[in-house]
Amino acid sequence: MIEPSNTHENNKGFDPSCTDAEGCREILRRVAGGERIQVEEALSLALYADADELFACSDAVRQNKHPDGIVTYVVDRNINYSNVCTSVCSFCAFYRKPGDSEGYVLSLDDIHQ
Repeated sequence: MIEPSNTHENNKGFDPSCTDAEGCREILRRVAGGERIQVEEALSLALYADADELFACSDAVRQNKHPDGIVTYVVDRNINYSNVCTSVCSFCAFYRKPGDSEGYVLSLDDIHQ
């Protein structure tokens, strides 16, 4: 868990809804009861809630919404193996023309890492 003093100082403009595990339990109780929470409350939970309590609450919400017991996750990766392109799209700031000193093509070893 990130220490509240460090996190609070580095997040100017963010006023956490809770700053320790005990304070976050009220938000977790509301979530477990089916209440939607605000973005600031969710960020506060991510920063300050006890991880085991947060994970248990999240799993309970998932079980309530999807009681069939099947859980799947998609890991979506788009590896940019090269920034060399000949299309010269008007919206792309990423590409480099063939021969450009900033162009790259990753090796298979780099991609497999």
